[in-house]
Order: sequence, then structure tokens, then C-alpha cells
Amino acid sequence: MVTVYAPLGMLGYGFPESSMEAALRHGFDVIALDAGSVDPGPYYLGSGTCFTSRVMVKRDLTLIVQAGQRAGVPILIGTAGGSGASPHLDWAMEILNEVIQELKIHPKVARIDAELDKNAVLTAFREGRIENFETTSLLRERDITDCVHIVAQMGIQPYIEALEGGADIIMGGRAYDAAVIAAYPIWKGEDVGLSYHMGKIIECGTAVALPRESDGMLGVIDGNSFVVTPADPNKICKPDTVAAHTLYERSTPFTTEFPGGGLDMSASSFTGENNGRSVRVRGTRYVPPVRLTLKLEGARHAGYRCICLAGIRDPFVIEHFAEVEEKVRAKLKRDLPRYADGTDYRIIFRRYGAGEIMKERDPEIWTPKEIGLVIEVLTSDQDTANTVCALARSGILHMGFCGRRANSGNLAFLYTPAEFPVPACYEFALYHLMVVDNLVSPFPITWIQM
Repeated sequence: MVTVYAPLGMLGYGFPESSMEAALRHGFDVIALDAGSVDPGPYYLGSGTCFTSRVMVKRDLTLIVQAGQRAGVPILIGTAGGSGASPHLDWAMEILNEVIQELKIHPKVARIDAELDKNAVLTAFREGRIENFETTSLLRERDITDCVHIVAQMGIQPYIEALEGGADIIMGGRAYDAAVIAAYPIWKGEDVGLSYHMGKIIECGTAVALPRESDGMLGVIDGNSFVVTPADPNKICKPDTVAAHTLYERSTPFTTEFPGGGLDMSASSFTGENNGRSVRVRGTRYVPPVRLTLKLEGARHAGYRCICLAGIRDPFVIEHFAEVEEKVRAKLKRDLPRYADGTDYRIIFRRYGAGEIMKERDPEIWTPKEIGLVIEVLTSDQDTANTVCALARSGILHMGFCGRRANSGNLAFLYTPAEFPVPACYEFALYHLMVVDNLVSPFPITWIQM
């Protein structure tokens, strides 16, 4: 039997110390948690920065390292720094080093890198070992060389190698979320399919519990089943909340794949236990891989942006906004002749309140009373982005249209200045699968005795 404690769904999101104390009273064999995600988009991978604050990451990590010391158990962390490339791992290791020094402890730390050399990825591409994954765009060599950072998503294998080496704390780069939790139970001989399924359920912390709030989960795997329970004694798990999370981020309810295999969940069952606080899961089956693949994520710089935030309340402006937009685009080409062909910048008008989020996927015809307008300009340099956005803002503010009844401005502004530069834009150039010979060698381990 193995007990895994996942103290929260994302390092840096915060959690109550009381739930950690409850978990310590319960007892566990390992602490395992996620520290990143691809969900916030390519900016963080491309820029080498983290989407969680340093203050909160250090706060959470301090409590977790203290708990690991008190319980005498190893700590496994995945996708360090938010995106898991080398600069993210450097950032996380710097924080960990501060925590260790302040606590005056001397753990054996394993750093597992996940950033790939571009030349190795180019070689794989030329050998036909890179395939499309959730994208229909044709991959070119330029897409690879344009990337600022490229990471591969590791599975349990590098973590198990670090555990074999006696690691007290493992700080991993980009990792499959559930693998960080599944690694220790599998290393101890527990069922592969059940371990991965348990990892999938508790990797988001108490997203499977009620009330939903950033907090910790306990997973106990014992042979042919596992039980998940909130660490906080005031929270509960229900079969439907646990089953629902099994479907989270899945294209099919019955199968999923990960580095080194997959799961067949068609026979999985979910049963309430412990007076309604816990859920037991049975029947999940591991499916061996036909071949070994790793998911690649690569981000490239796509330009500079300036945005303007405004509101439209005039019903006549809303009714005639398409006309206003067309006239403003024409004005930009006229007044900025060096950009007359429109290829040096891209301008986007996002009309929130008028079906912007779903767009053509939502058949409803929107007749809003007001619109939140975002003017976005994307171009190759910041000065051009600022110039075009300012001209677009003033153009919409004063543009006339058929049936206009007032001479006052068409827009209301929340901020001054109304437009402002935002961080550089990045996009995914790589979101593909790479066929590999093994699942360990792409992820080198560096040993550090603190």
C-alpha cells in the first residue's frame, strides 16, 4: 500500500496550512505535485517566465519542504517554473535553494531537465520521427529553428531513475501531470494503470472535492484499487466529482495516452466510502504503447502588441460598428502610407458582449446593450504597434457613420492612457509528437547535495 499526498493543484496557488497538518496526522509515503501547465499559453514558455508569483511559490514550497522533512518522505515536483524549460527550472531551483538554506537542511536534490536541443529535434524531423498532434499545420524546419525554447513532456521514467539514486527532492522540467504522482507508487510495485489514474484525479488537488478551493488530496493505492480523500476533514469527495475529473481534458471518456502507454477506463468504477468523504476507484487498465513518443512544445516570438480597452454603450454605435471598423481600417491605410498594404501590422477588434468568445460556434444573434471593446495591434516592433493602436483608438472615438445622432465620442475609457503596450507575443510553433528510442535519455539528471 502506498499513500501519496498532493498538497495542491499548482505550486504557487496557495493552500491552508491546516490541511497539511491533517495530512501529516494521516501519514503519507511521498509528496507529489504539479508546478506548471500549458494552459496559460505559449507566452511563458517563449519568454522563460512563470505565471505564478515568486512570493507564493516560495511560500508554498517552504511549507512542502518542511512537511517532507517532518514526514521523512521524498518530494516530487513536475513542470517547474510553470513551463518546465531550462530558465523555468533555474528559477525554481533558485527558490528551492533559498528555502533549503533558510531551513538549514541538507537534502539530496535531483534536477531533471526537459529542454531539447534544436539540432536533435531537427534530426528527428528529417528522419520522419515527428508527427502532428492536435494540429493540422504542416511542420517546417523553420518552425523548429524559430523556437526560443523546446521542451518534451516526460513521464514516470526519469523520476523513477532519480528515486533509485536516492533523491530527497526531485525538481523536474516539463512533465505529464499525472506522472509526477504515479511515479512513486509504480516504483514501489503498484499497478501502473491505477497509479496513473490516481495521478490524473488528484493532480489538480481538490478540484474533485467539495467545496472547491486550492487544497490537498490524499491518494491511497492498495493492490486492485485506490481511494482518494481530501486532506481537509471538512471537505468531501463524491463519485460524480471524481468521475467527472476523469473526463477532464480528454477527447474520449474511456482512453487516454501518456509517455509510455495509456489507460483503458471503460471498466472503471467509482464508489463512495468513509461516510461520503472518499471515493474508491477500480477497474482501470494500463495499455502498453505500440511505440514510444514524447509530446513536444515549442514557442517562438510572434511580434509586439499594443492594446486599448474601451466600452461602447451607444446603441447606434453598436448597430453600425461594422461600418465604423471598415472606415477606421481605411483611415489607417490612408494616414500611415508606409503601412498601406496592411502587411506590416495586424489589427483585431474584439467585441465582448457581442458573441466574441464563441463567435461562429454560437448561432445566437447578439443584440447587446453595451460592448467591451479590445483593440489589439500585433506587429514586428513596439513603436509601430503603439502608433497603429493610438490611431485606431482615436479613429473609432470620433468616426462618423450613417445615422449618427451625437457629436460626442463613440467610446468610454476605463484607463488613461487608453492604449498601452503589453508583453511580447509568442505562439506555439511546435505542438507535436516525437518518436524516441527510450523515455529516460532525453531528460538528463543533475545531482545536487545541498
